[in-house]
Amino acid sequence: MLPDTSPDSWQLRGSGVWTGMASSVSYQFSIVDTSEMVPLHQRIGTTPTGIFVVIKAAIGAEYGCEALNWIEYTGAYLNGAPYTPPGGWPWVGINVGGRDDGCPYSETEESQKRTIEGRGMGWRGAVRNLYDPQGFDGVFLNWPASGSPNWKHESIVVLVGRWDGVDHVAGALRYMFSTDEAGNLDEYGAKPASQADLEVWRQALVAGYPQYARNNL
Repeated sequence: MLPDTSPDSWQLRGSGVWTGMASSVSYQFSIVDTSEMVPLHQRIGTTPTGIFVVIKAAIGAEYGCEALNWIEYTGAYLNGAPYTPPGGWPWVGINVGGRDDGCPYSETEESQKRTIEGRGMGWRGAVRNLYDPQGFDGVFLNWPASGSPNWKHESIVVLVGRWDGVDHVAGALRYMFSTDEAGNLDEYGAKPASQADLEVWRQALVAGYPQYARNNL
């Protein structure tokens, strides 16, 4: 599991400004315990316990940006070891949903567009009542869940902005949730990502998407 190198405590909501490169990005995040939302879990196809994660970002008006995308690193652990589904691969690495174009972005272009507009496809459409996208240029959603005891989910979520055809890191957060021996929610929240977190993310990106990493960041 990731070492906890960030000095900040886990938070359920927060806001701030990411600065660096050619960007000034305002962000907000919130973490919601959804363990009691059983009908919604059933509709989405997940089993409680779980949380709903939303991160919203708005780029400064003075900065021109060609595109904003999210790239997520995820580690899922059962009894302290990387979780591997039967016949599957360990859930540790860059988390890509529905893409077949070799890009590491967390969402397809169409899915991301609909999420930002508040009319997301699939499970994102099912949770549109849990967030308001208005006024933001980038929205990241996740619904990590587990019906297992001694489970831990950790993610590093990085916003990348494209300038002159090249992606640069615009900001990053880290979030997690864990369950106890009875399968109940034990700890959860988010905090600013540290440089050590970003290095874990970068190494996974290089390992999984070497050509993208060579041409960007």
